[in-house]
Amino acid sequence: MGSNARAGSSPAWGTLRKEMFFEASPFFGFGQMEYFVYVLKSDSTAAFYKGMTSDLQKRLEQHNAGKTKSTKGKGPCRMVYQESFGNAEEARAREKYFKTAAGRRFLKSLNL
Repeated sequence: MGSNARAGSSPAWGTLRKEMFFEASPFFGFGQMEYFVYVLKSDSTAAFYKGMTSDLQKRLEQHNAGKTKSTKGKGPCRMVYQESFGNAEEARAREKYFKTAAGRRFLKSLNL
């Protein structure tokens, strides 16, 4: 788990990032895969979409190319938030959290 907890926020999950870093390698440490939970915002509908991936740039391109059912025809989308994790299980748990009422309140508190 990450080490960057903020007072009054949800548990210290992953590494919080409010901006995008495409230049970062999808690998870190000693060959361990890095997973990301991300939040997209549609420029056309202002709706938010949450997901998980090991390649942020490729996933954003898929969303904006209409290759993803949830955002097809609702783009363009931009990444407004991301967190990184060392394994898929933690990332999936965080994605599920973001899709709950508590997770939506947390994201709303970030003023994305």
